[in-house]
Parts: sequence; structure tokens; C-alpha cells
Amino acid sequence: MQLRAVDFQLQTHLTMSQQKIHALWGICNKQNTGATVANPAGCPYGSLGDSEGSRNAGLAISTRFFVVFEASVWYGWGGEFRGVECVIMSGSVRLILSFHNHQPVGNFDGVFEQAYRDAYLPFLDVLQDYPQIRFALHRSGSLLEWLQARRPEYIQRLQTLVAAGQVEIIGGAFYEPILANIPRRDRIAQIQSYSSHLRTLFGQAVRGMWLPERVWEQQFASDIAAAGIQYTIIDDYHFRCAGMPQSELYRHYVTEDEGRTLFVFPDSERLRYLIPFSKPQEVIEYLREAAAQFTNPVLVFGDDGEKFGSWPQTKKHVYEDRWLRDFLDLLLANRDWIHVTTPAEVIDTVPPAGRCYLPDASYREMTEWVLPPETQREFVSLTR
Repeated sequence: MQLRAVDFQLQTHLTMSQQKIHALWGICNKQNTGATVANPAGCPYGSLGDSEGSRNAGLAISTRFFVVFEASVWYGWGGEFRGVECVIMSGSVRLILSFHNHQPVGNFDGVFEQAYRDAYLPFLDVLQDYPQIRFALHRSGSLLEWLQARRPEYIQRLQTLVAAGQVEIIGGAFYEPILANIPRRDRIAQIQSYSSHLRTLFGQAVRGMWLPERVWEQQFASDIAAAGIQYTIIDDYHFRCAGMPQSELYRHYVTEDEGRTLFVFPDSERLRYLIPFSKPQEVIEYLREAAAQFTNPVLVFGDDGEKFGSWPQTKKHVYEDRWLRDFLDLLLANRDWIHVTTPAEVIDTVPPAGRCYLPDASYREMTEWVLPPETQREFVSLTR
């Protein structure tokens, strides 16, 4: 007997005899307990294989998304439980693809135009052909203003993708400042101003923000939360600097400052180097390793969109040589275990792995680039 996921983001079939499903109880004022059901016969509250007359599924109950039998029989318990939530996806992985595009205020118009022609436009052309692939997109305010003024047709196409649910818009500070360089009131105001602008333009509430240059200080958590943001993406290097092993960087966490909480996603450095510079199959193999080793892993790719056409030689590599299309084709071919999703969907359906506090840092490469020349030369001699 198979179960069909009513949750439209999951879109997968789960065979009960092949999966362990963790039973979560807790709605309708029931006490939270847990149980593990290894197969239909092991269900302590009735037969899962019987599509008629069964009253008790003995599985997870949730108000978020439900699973029903293909026979369209909903399993209940005393008329109170309305569905079954599968929270363990054995042998599968959630993949978040997030892309950050930025041009600074005052940059030459020709630079904007070149980046648009070589990266932003062809990227959208390709992704539009893959409506099943969801992704998150950040445009800095200065770039967005240029696009609105000079390429309104691009904005219209993006609005269509947002309305269709393929794109989650990520916000940020309007003009992409390093948050540590401006006062707290300005951080909050820039984030709020850009969120308002994006909401007006795309008709979608902004739930996450791009952290400029991934420069983090713990006090930012309260500022970002005060601006109405629920999550941000931080390089996994920050988490390693906090003493967390690599094995703990396949889920998101919650952090806080002054009592205000914020979800934080580790941005995979490994994926940043694999995409788009390694063969697409190598990315799939890395995801397969994570799916085999960890339970319910969430992997995040978050990096510059300019890598997809604007960086030297990448236009030919990504588009003319079909790297991006080949990669997306592989994601679709493996969608029975690779679930391409968005940050907002993850925080809505996957509990955080725990609480963390992160040290002041940026991504690993930036911490090398900002060293004084002599120190940098010494560092290179020790590490190369």
C-alpha cells in the first residue's frame, strides 16, 4: 500500500513497508509522545494495509501537510486526527538552491548591462524551462532598481515565476551594506525598506534575507528579527568556528539575541565549489553521500549568481556547454530522493536541529583576503 503526499512541495510516494516513520503525537491537546512504526504489521493501532474500516493509523499527525492512502480513505482517531505526517524521509535529501545577484550603487551602466546579458537573463531563460525546480533568489536593491528602470520585461517574467511558486524572493539590506559598518537603526530600516519594496513588487511576504558578504555578528540576530525577517543564510565556516563538526551542518538551527530568535542555515562551502565548476554528476554523488549518512539532511547552496555567466569563461561553460541544463536534468531524474525546495518551506516543515551561537566571522575566503599583506603571505606559505 502506498501513501501519496498531499503536501505539494514534497510530491513523493512513500512505501510504508520500506520506511520507518516517526510518529509524532501532539495536536488536539494530546500529550507529546513518540513511536516508531517499521512496517504496516508493526502499527500498534490497527492495520495500515486495510483501506476500509481502519480507524487508527498510529502515525504522525500534523496540521502542516497530510498523507492519505491512494484509496482516498483518510485515517482518523476518534474523528480528531485528520492525516499522517511523514517527517522521516529515509535515503533522501532536501536541497536549497539560492542565488545572490548584486551590482553596487554607482557601478557603470555597461557593467550592469553585461551582467544582465551574460548571467541574469540566460539564467532565467533556463530556469523558466524547469518549473518543477524551485529556487530562492536575492537581488540587491541597487540592482533591482536598475532592472526596474532598464529591463522591466525581466521583472515581469520574475513576477510570473514568483506567482507560480517557483521562486522565493529573499530580501536584505536595501543597498547591500556590510551590517557591521552601519548603526543598528540603519540596519533595521534598510531591511524593512527593502522588504516593503519587494512585497509591493512581487506580492509575496519576505521571510529571509541575504547577509552581505556573510559578515556576521551575534547582535545581528536581534536586528534582523526586529526587521521582521525569520531566517538568513550563513556560511558553514561560521558554524565550524563555533566548534560544530561537519556532521552537524546538514540542518538549520535557531539562534537568538536579546530574546529575539532567528533561523540560520549553513551555506555549504563544498557545494559552492562544486556548483557550477565540477561535473553535474559529482554534485549528485555528494548529495547521495549526505542522503546515505544522515537523517533528513538539508543542504544549502547559496552563492553569487554572477558565477552563472558573468565570471570569466562561465557563460560558455554554464549555457553553451549546457552545464546548468544538465544539472537540472539530473535533479529531475533523481527527484524520488532529491527534493529541491526553498528556505521558507524547510522552516515550515522541518524542525531546527537545535540552538547555536556563532562567532563574528565571514566566509572562509574573506577571512584570508582581509589579512594585512605580510600576514597574508605568511598564512599562504603555511597553508599552500
